[in-house]
Amino acid sequence: MIDWSQIRLKLMGSESKFALPPHIKLPVMPTAVLEFLQKSENPDAKTKDLSLIIETDSGLTAELLRYVNSSAFGMRKKIATVDQTLALLGIKKTKLFLMTSGVQQSMRSRESRYVNMQNFWIANLERAIFAREVAMLFKTDPDLAFAGGMLLDLLLPIITNEMHAEYAGYFDQLALAEHPDLHNYEREKFRWDHACAGAHVLHGWGFPDELVCAVYMHTQGIKIMTDPVLGSSVVASVTIAAQIPDACQQVVHGLEQLVKLEAVWPKFNLLEIAHKVQQDFEQMSPSIGHMTLLKRVEKMLVDQES
Repeated sequence: MIDWSQIRLKLMGSESKFALPPHIKLPVMPTAVLEFLQKSENPDAKTKDLSLIIETDSGLTAELLRYVNSSAFGMRKKIATVDQTLALLGIKKTKLFLMTSGVQQSMRSRESRYVNMQNFWIANLERAIFAREVAMLFKTDPDLAFAGGMLLDLLLPIITNEMHAEYAGYFDQLALAEHPDLHNYEREKFRWDHACAGAHVLHGWGFPDELVCAVYMHTQGIKIMTDPVLGSSVVASVTIAAQIPDACQQVVHGLEQLVKLEAVWPKFNLLEIAHKVQQDFEQMSPSIGHMTLLKRVEKMLVDQES
């Protein structure tokens, strides 16, 4: 059993001394999510009371019902109430959904000069599905891994926009064949990176320590699998998924790292997982066309053979 609270304390300290520049306007988590997180920690919390908390936010209620009635669940009869949804999903799975949806809601009106928000959420969804697949190989919590994949870059659009002058040097290099990985650029320039910043925000919101650690450590690369404690955990699942290319080209040789992982981990079949990610993505966002992970993997494999 991993003591996530102890790991978080080791990473971040008992009292957070981390602070973003004061002009950064952090997202505001919906009140209903924060209240649900707090009340659901009580083992005596009643489902009806928790349902009432969600129902105070019409947007979250609609998202939750849309999610539970999606094709992924294959329900023969439509779920009509939050109460029924909680009974079906359980408190933990509902909580994870509310956390990811709450973050998306809090950033819906945000704009970024460097990050296309539609592409940002597309990349997050692909990485979330990928993290879930890897978590199943590790026999760890797939729902928590999915949430980690959705949240690992939550502050990136905000800090790159509001600190655009500081990030210009990074984005000016993206046209080059070789450039530093984003977290290395950030560490050299600021002595912190977006992973560290995001983890502190999640901790402040009261998110689970395991999820906070996954976000904090997602820049570690596939070497995390050699860690005797974290090597087959949710943190490792999210970190492996973070190698997938995104619009910010955060990890220059991410796909190559996944190919190397396939060579040493027989259970890990990159092309097979990419097909599964494509299938699940199309069920969740069927109308969105983009340069999918599957296309990237297939192109890379063709290039390697030629």
